[in-house]
Amino acid sequence: MLEIIAIVIFSVATFALAYLLGLIGMALTALFFILEDIPGWVWTAVLLALTVATYRGLKY
Repeated sequence: MLEIIAIVIFSVATFALAYLLGLIGMALTALFFILEDIPGWVWTAVLLALTVATYRGLKY
């Protein structure tokens, strides 16, 4: 009887894990579609701003 319970638990856990991974995959796909609309130079500006902020933070 204990083996049957373990099989049921593992099968339910497998389906739950597959469902969660599917949701994460859909969310990441939507995020990547949104990120494609941002121009390429924005990432350079963000990196420059973070570099300047780090330099100013280390300077004082």
